[in-house]
Amino acid sequence: MALSEKEKRLRAQTLYEIGQHLFLEGELEEAMNYFQKSLQLHPSIESHIGLAEVYEQMGMLDEAIEECRKAIDIDETHHLPYSRIAQIHYELHDFEVAEEWARRGLNLAEWKAPLYHILGRIHEKQGRWVEALQSYENAHRADKNFFIALIASMRLRARFN
Repeated sequence: MALSEKEKRLRAQTLYEIGQHLFLEGELEEAMNYFQKSLQLHPSIESHIGLAEVYEQMGMLDEAIEECRKAIDIDETHHLPYSRIAQIHYELHDFEVAEEWARRGLNLAEWKAPLYHILGRIHEKQGRWVEALQSYENAHRADKNFFIALIASMRLRARFN
């Protein structure tokens, strides 16, 4: 008997949650298997991002970026795939591409605070202090509970006072 869409979605969610637990425990191979099984049943942004994070931890950055792109195909208004891709490029010191992905996300994503924050980090790393401060402040304005941006802007202000 075939599963209904609702049953597929619920089972996929359970597989995703197991994958998340395994990922947090450092069981990358097992986590990858659960995320892949989840995606086979019912593709979701969360499972694509979970798989991307596993790939990233395993040093498989091209695969991580591809999973993020698949997540964007599901919902281009979700901030997380853009943030992950920007973060990967940031860590590779490919700041232009990181900024491009953060800005792309800002144009499309509904929750902008994390994207402004990564943009601030990029600008700060490049020594673009005023732009970094503006980005951190934009992140905090976008979400008053996004305290990491407030802390970053206070740290940056203290550095130059």
